[in-house]
Amino acid sequence: MNFGCEILDYGAATQRKLKAGTRVCSLPALLTSDGPQGIGYSNDNVGGYAERMLLSEALLLEVPNGLAAEHAALTEPLAVGIPCRRKADVRGDEVPAGDRLRPGGISCHRGAEVKGLHPIVAADLFAGAPRIGAEAGADIVVDPARTQPYATWAEHAAMSPEQKAARPPLQAWRPALKSALIFECVGIPGLPATGVRRRAARMRALWWLASAWKPTLRADARNHEGTQQFNMCWATRPMNSRMPCA
Repeated sequence: MNFGCEILDYGAATQRKLKAGTRVCSLPALLTSDGPQGIGYSNDNVGGYAERMLLSEALLLEVPNGLAAEHAALTEPLAVGIPCRRKADVRGDEVPAGDRLRPGGISCHRGAEVKGLHPIVAADLFAGAPRIGAEAGADIVVDPARTQPYATWAEHAAMSPEQKAARPPLQAWRPALKSALIFECVGIPGLPATGVRRRAARMRALWWLASAWKPTLRADARNHEGTQQFNMCWATRPMNSRMPCA
C-alpha cells in the first residue's frame, strides 16, 4: 500500500502532535477497538486511489526535509523490500529471478544488481514492465501471460562447460543450472518461485506476500537443496540507506 498524505484534521481523543497540513506516511493499518485492520485490503477502510483516508495517529510518520509526497509514498514498500533483500544472503554465484515490478519488488531487483548478480530475470504482466525492469536493473523482463518465467530463468542459468566439469560426481546427474535466488511477491502458479523449484537443484526463495488472495505454495524437496523464507514485516529502525543500497 503506497501512499503519502497531508493531515487535514483530527478526530476526538487524539493528541494532535502534528499540525494540520503536515505531510505524513503510515503503516497500512488502522488501530481500532477490535484490533488492527488493514487499509486498502478492506471494504471498510479505504486506501489505494482514495483521496481521503482515515489513519491512526500512533502510526503516523512525518515526512522530513520537504520530501515530495510521491517519494514519501515509497516508504512502506521499501521498508518491506529492502529488509527482504538483506536477508537474501547473496553469495555471488546465483541467478536472480523475481516478479512484481512495483516498488517493493524493484528494491529487491536493484539490490541484486548492486551485489553484481547478472543476469536478473523479472516477470510482470504490467505493460510498462520492460521499461521499469530495465531501470530497476533487470536484464530480462518476461510477460508471464506469454512465457513461463522459469523457462527463461533456466535458459540464462545454464552452467558454463568449466562449471559443469567442476561439479562433484554425485551432482553431475542434476540439471546443469546455477543456484537460484528468487524474490516472490505474488504466490500464484506460473511465477518464478513456483516454477524455478521444478528445475533448480539449489535455490533460495524469499517470499514477501501481501496478496488479496490466498497464496499457494507447493514444495517438492526431492533432489533439491534450498531454503524458503517468508517475510512480511517492516524495518523497525530508521532507514538511512539510500537506493540503491547493498
